[in-house]
Amino acid sequence: MKKILAIVMVLAMVFALSACAGGAQEEAPAPAPEPSAPATTDNAPTEEVAQSSLKMGFIIPFASHEWYANTQKGAQMTADELGYELLVTDCKNDQDTQITQGEAMLAQQVDGLIMAPVDGKGVMPLIDQARNQGVAVITHAVVADWQDIYVGTPDWAAGVELGTKAAEYALENGLDTPKCLLVGLPAIPACIDRSEGFKEGMLALIPDATFIDVDGGGNKDTAMPAASDGLTANPDVNTIMGINDDSALGGMQAFDALGYDMDNLVVWGFGCEGIAAKNAMMDPTNPFQGSLAMFPEFYGRMTVLAARDILEGNTPPDEWMKLPVLTLTADNVDDFYVKEGDAWNILWANIEKIGYEFRPLSEALN
Repeated sequence: MKKILAIVMVLAMVFALSACAGGAQEEAPAPAPEPSAPATTDNAPTEEVAQSSLKMGFIIPFASHEWYANTQKGAQMTADELGYELLVTDCKNDQDTQITQGEAMLAQQVDGLIMAPVDGKGVMPLIDQARNQGVAVITHAVVADWQDIYVGTPDWAAGVELGTKAAEYALENGLDTPKCLLVGLPAIPACIDRSEGFKEGMLALIPDATFIDVDGGGNKDTAMPAASDGLTANPDVNTIMGINDDSALGGMQAFDALGYDMDNLVVWGFGCEGIAAKNAMMDPTNPFQGSLAMFPEFYGRMTVLAARDILEGNTPPDEWMKLPVLTLTADNVDDFYVKEGDAWNILWANIEKIGYEFRPLSEALN
């Protein structure tokens, strides 16, 4: 039983990373030059560049999670478009496995190494080896002690945006003063930033809003019992926010299972990483109103473009490529994704219009 519990806890941490990219509290700076030749069509990246023989290694922590699956999808589409070879492995959130897989990629003479580190310090032996071989190192989701460039989003500022959106929705719809259950993950600083940013954004417009924090563990299975405990003690909760979509949806299911009136609930997610959140927000009978989108497919795309630009000398090293975030609801989700059958396919050009920029890496560590 102890071994099973340990495995569950590890998986919970992994799932929480689905959208827990390191964030920063910063004022809006002037945009920096984009990576060369951005995509110009709605359905797929279509840069007009010469085919090359560049080879990229792409290590993900947990391939079965929807966030990483969509990140890989975006990276693979971009690599295929550019004529790059993309070597993909899944380290299953094990640091030693990640290093072993990375060393195998270096032995295959990859030009770039892209990864979400299991641990920013523990991965340094692999990164040092890559540097010694002149291999470009791109990290995302977790900042390492060193990398050529970090690709990520500002979690605290994104939380503020989502909290502001939630407050505006409450005011515009004449809802009661929000009493919010925050289904968080305090073990991960980026997830704390999301929750605290959400509070700040909501309180700026509704100073009387109140909050109850619970540790949902980052996935639906652990979020449900944690949320149930919080809701049992606070039956007058009328708003749920999760640090990722799984946490928000788990909280919503707990609310329903307790027999509370779903008409008195509003739910907000974070990440907009997959199918469930988009389907929920499009259902007018569902209390799930929206999610702070981090566009995982775009994440994957930009890691490949960042590697290319570093290798071509077009990107200064030791930078943070700050990617766009935006709250998606039923009113605007189809501006960025189109539903085809059961899938939601990304509209590349519309996301790129939101804008992204390069910032000092130190800001992503604050």
